[in-house]
Amino acid sequence: MDVERPGVRDVRDVSGASRGEAERRSRWVPPVVAGLTVLALVVRTVIALRSGMWRDEAWVMFAVDEPSWRAMLGFLAQHDSHPPLFYVLMRVWLSLAGGSDLAALTIPVVLGAAIVPVIYAVGARLFSWRAGLVAAVLATVSPVAVEYSAVVRPYSLLPLLALGGTYALVRAVDIGGWRRWAGYGVATLALVYAHNWGWLVVGAQWVAVAVLLWRGVPRPRAAVVRGFAAAQLVVVLGFLPWLPSFANQARFAGHAPLDMGGFFDTPRHVLSLPVVLGRAFLAGTLVPARAGLLAGAVIGWALVVVASCLVLARGRRTSGGSALTVLATVPAAALIAAAVVSARANMLQGRCILTVAPMLLLLVGHGVDRLLASGQGRIAMVAALAFAGSYAALLPQQVTTPRSQARELARDLDARATPTDLVLIAPAFISSSVNRYSTVPIEHIDFPVMGRVGAVYYDRTAQRFADPAALAEAERRLAAAHAAGRRVWLVVDHGSTNCSGAKCDDIAARADRSVSFVAVGYARSSELREYLGTLYGPSVSCDDRTYAAGTHEALDLCLFAPR
Repeated sequence: MDVERPGVRDVRDVSGASRGEAERRSRWVPPVVAGLTVLALVVRTVIALRSGMWRDEAWVMFAVDEPSWRAMLGFLAQHDSHPPLFYVLMRVWLSLAGGSDLAALTIPVVLGAAIVPVIYAVGARLFSWRAGLVAAVLATVSPVAVEYSAVVRPYSLLPLLALGGTYALVRAVDIGGWRRWAGYGVATLALVYAHNWGWLVVGAQWVAVAVLLWRGVPRPRAAVVRGFAAAQLVVVLGFLPWLPSFANQARFAGHAPLDMGGFFDTPRHVLSLPVVLGRAFLAGTLVPARAGLLAGAVIGWALVVVASCLVLARGRRTSGGSALTVLATVPAAALIAAAVVSARANMLQGRCILTVAPMLLLLVGHGVDRLLASGQGRIAMVAALAFAGSYAALLPQQVTTPRSQARELARDLDARATPTDLVLIAPAFISSSVNRYSTVPIEHIDFPVMGRVGAVYYDRTAQRFADPAALAEAERRLAAAHAAGRRVWLVVDHGSTNCSGAKCDDIAARADRSVSFVAVGYARSSELREYLGTLYGPSVSCDDRTYAAGTHEALDLCLFAPR
């Protein structure tokens, strides 16, 4: 590896970290960044505490509550599709702070707010303090970043690690030094231990380094290749202990493939594929899916202005040459890789794409800075305000809309149920949130499990739901409950069981051939609801509105009773 030589840094640091007095920060900038960080923390806390946990968050709580470290890691390796870093952090923290919702939400909220000072620092070092400040403002109020910083999942950790690793990569390429390469290797290793989407970022970084080597780097190519190869070796060796578990998860767990067959039916559909992928990419990074027509148009206009400035700046000598290349290449290459991998398991989900969002926010900040440098201050301010204003205008909707009302459903269920009642939750992957808040000891069928479930098994899930023996046993227990004059409470996903008769049979037949556990699970819940109807007749009550307002989870609660 290369060791930085004294006195060389200012000459070779083309990334813009050292430019003397030319870009001295104003004294008001650090307090503003601190204020933005506090604002980000407050916004994320308010939204996080707006409702109880939804199923994926509650699942994390059950998983980290395994009786021992060995049990938790073994459970994740056998029955989940994620690496363990976030679960390790949560287990350590909850052992100190307790298992309340507030304690659990502290980690993702703090990590989510931390992106503000981090993105400012990276932007200031790679481009200018103005670029960093614009990016920090946008990160504070970005609806996408806020949404996934307010859930007990690893999605606020991923952007921090991806941005930190990419920053270290740029500095290592431009300046060298074993500490920078080591920092890049450690951040990248943490990223792939946090989520499997991290491997897509690693692959995208390979593409970015190849582009840099092709275009030319400020240091000898051989030195860059040696440092990059050594860092990759750190990642590979560090991941080896988890590799068997990763292989098992890749084979038996995770999401089903994304069905993109229709996009190749005609040339027109083929041409539409980049549009669909682009929309998915923007929805996970810069243009929230729920932005609406007006906000989407305003953000789109600002994005076009900033992108045009960056394109026109190419060919002119600007600061941050290597940084600009890497920050543009990594998100684009990661998206393409995600689309390819989605033929095996769907990786085009907004919460995963969020991983590269800070890189794009930095590009936006740099574009605004370039507009200011070119004398287009008025356009730069309008573009920046358009972004920030549109983002801020979308936050009230997130504050007023809960992500789940499973907590309220569980409380109502406990208040109305009797000890002889039977609770049927179908499919089981919706049960974790209800079972976190429901405390009354009532017999459960969390289909296909004939009992109460906390952390659902996500390996071979479609096969578990499709098992005809599990369906037969559930129907036998329901029939026995009916014969004994017992009531049955049914909890299902809102709108997932709207079928009857031949339509249900058709759905079940197609689901039995599906590799999607969601499709199979919903088919089975439809069959079970229809079976309850044949036993009891129409439900006595069925609340399909009160608990269906969540953005992440919408539930129905129905009561079947002997007449």
